[in-house]
Amino acid sequence: MLCGLNFLAVAEATALAEAAGVDATAIPTALKGGRADSAILQEYMPRFAARDYRRTGRIDNMVKDLNGAQDLARLTHTPMPLTTICAEVHRMLTAAGLGGEDQAALMEFFNGPNKEAFR
Repeated sequence: MLCGLNFLAVAEATALAEAAGVDATAIPTALKGGRADSAILQEYMPRFAARDYRRTGRIDNMVKDLNGAQDLARLTHTPMPLTTICAEVHRMLTAAGLGGEDQAALMEFFNGPNKEAFR
């Protein structure tokens, strides 16, 4: 759950930086050591910017993990709005045939050639 949310936040920040004309590869250095820093930010923002889909973890595996977190949330009556959004984005990517791809494929949701399919 925590990794899924972090991956999605970093992908979203990468998409915003690119849309604003900011070099997303410079952001990890700027944020290093601060509260916004994370291992996922340092490793994945440059990969997201480069559309480096070399597989280190699959989208559909994250769906499995997020489903487990949502199942536990239902059992414990715990609201999890961010996890719900994150899981839905991952499910949409899986439905679009990207389930076997790395988390870097999250960029397809924001900036891929078929991004309108996700609206």
